[in-house]
Amino acid sequence: MGQITCNQKLLQKLENNMLEEYIRRTPKSREHYEEAKRVLPAGVTYKIRDMNPYPLFIARSIDSITLKDIDGNKYIDFWMGHGALVLGHNPPKLAETLKAQAEAGTHYGFEHPLAYKWANIISNSIEAAEQVRFTNSGTEANMYAVRLARAYTGRKTIIKVKGGWHGSYNGLHSYVHPPYQPIETSGVPEELAAHVYGVEITDIDGLVDLIRKKKPAAVISEPVLGAGGAIEVPREFMKVAADECSSTGCLIISDEVITGYRTTFGSYMEKRHGITPDIVVLGKAIGGGLPVGAVAGRREIMKLIDHRIPGDTKVFHGGTFSGNPLTAVAGITVLSYLKENGWVYSKMYTFLETAIHESERVTKSYGVPIHVTGSPGLIGIHLTSDPPRNADEVVSLRYCPKLYNLIHLKARLNGILYVSETMIHLLPSAYHETRHIHDLFEKTIEPLFETVVSSS
Repeated sequence: MGQITCNQKLLQKLENNMLEEYIRRTPKSREHYEEAKRVLPAGVTYKIRDMNPYPLFIARSIDSITLKDIDGNKYIDFWMGHGALVLGHNPPKLAETLKAQAEAGTHYGFEHPLAYKWANIISNSIEAAEQVRFTNSGTEANMYAVRLARAYTGRKTIIKVKGGWHGSYNGLHSYVHPPYQPIETSGVPEELAAHVYGVEITDIDGLVDLIRKKKPAAVISEPVLGAGGAIEVPREFMKVAADECSSTGCLIISDEVITGYRTTFGSYMEKRHGITPDIVVLGKAIGGGLPVGAVAGRREIMKLIDHRIPGDTKVFHGGTFSGNPLTAVAGITVLSYLKENGWVYSKMYTFLETAIHESERVTKSYGVPIHVTGSPGLIGIHLTSDPPRNADEVVSLRYCPKLYNLIHLKARLNGILYVSETMIHLLPSAYHETRHIHDLFEKTIEPLFETVVSSS
């Protein structure tokens, strides 16, 4: 490609015009935003849900893939509840089972058969998941995974992939966004960061060096970086990590909060990389749309949670709502459906192929590159000079950063939603159609390329 230029003045003019239109269409969202700011910091419940000039407020889902805001505007949803809704919004069978369970009780505070039946589905589909414990979020599950790894190995150090997001757990809130920092939020003691080291997925020599020098408790990675731009971690990188950990006594933790049961039925690392981790972290899809997390692993590791087994090295796990019957029945319903319906994953692959085809078409038409990364069910679209190989390049290779904001705003005006404004992430459901991806490119991305981007 030649030198790529963006018409910044035109970008700003377009943004101003689109913001005026957005404000005109969403007056009730604006009113609710002003009210929300009184009791919610920044007026939102999670910063990535914020938007310029203010977030949309959703009234309801009206079918599997469509949301309606409080002003009556409709949107094709490519965010799918942060990736939790593989079967879309409010599947009929799930609605039935939730209603029946709600009538029987939403929360008991005692054991019930649904929990182990739910765990059985996971254990039977993930080789590493010999035993399972449930939590209420992926963040909690990652916390327990690290705790188990440290207790099992007797070591403190954790090596993580740069750009990896493992929730807001203090012990892993490091090396998430370029330029990477050992601590990426206030309120975390420096001594916690002293035990965490980050490595790029393109730096295998650095990975080997860290493992051999630091003798970590674990190496933790998502198989596909979520917040890091939907970049697949190379199999070679994980194979080297697994081999080095095997020889030095550290564990492999696969954070599959996003990839588990979304990209394949089970573990991405097992099914697509052919690597069996020691501990698997799950969430999102396994709860059928309700709050959930799970930590699973080899029996000899998980037995540290078993308070009945004698020994001094015990790992506490608990939680008022862990394994609650409402989430359990949702998880059983959705996972059982996914087990019997492999077409869901075939369709996810078709979405990925379609996005790649569309990016190639637009690149050819305008002489300006668009690159698609990711896996079935987790797609990243990048306006970068070259295909990004790691989370740093997702940002450093951008030729027109402001264009991301405009694409997001134009998508909203065209009735398409995804998160975030600075990262084009698509998390499709089984009920999206390829035409929805075509619409994103043809009605949103392509018109902006035609107007403001050129190559010489």
